[in-house]
Amino acid sequence: VELGFNYHMTEMQAAVGLVQLKKLEGFVERKRRNAKLLTKLLEELDDTIPPTELPNCKHCYMLYSVRVLKNRDKFSKLLKEKYGIQNRVYFPPVHKSPMIGKFKHRTDKLTVTEEVSTTILSLPSSPSLSEADVYYIFESVKKCLEEIT
Repeated sequence: VELGFNYHMTEMQAAVGLVQLKKLEGFVERKRRNAKLLTKLLEELDDTIPPTELPNCKHCYMLYSVRVLKNRDKFSKLLKEKYGIQNRVYFPPVHKSPMIGKFKHRTDKLTVTEEVSTTILSLPSSPSLSEADVYYIFESVKKCLEEIT
């Protein structure tokens, strides 16, 4: 509700963080490998728009967010309940947050934001996903899209 920051970290969190930093390069490489494969597969489908990696940029895929052009909410529920694949809408549009609502702003100019916010969701992107897991995610996405009218 209010803008604020909390940068407090315990010594234990710092120690774990230092160990995890040593593994970061491997985590990112596995996430990039999985994202590249999933993107290639999803590009075959008419009802999804996978993420794009811009030239001269290196995406770390903290999240693997894809646009689902066919009833995103129904798709999300079906993917989780029928196929066991966790997915989530992580970030609602900033202009709809309670904190920003306190300020005068025009939402009629945010047509792209409004459209994207109703179609985007994040699929699993853990570095522990195997190639078989990525294929399962793709096949499940494909089946869900076929089931949704």
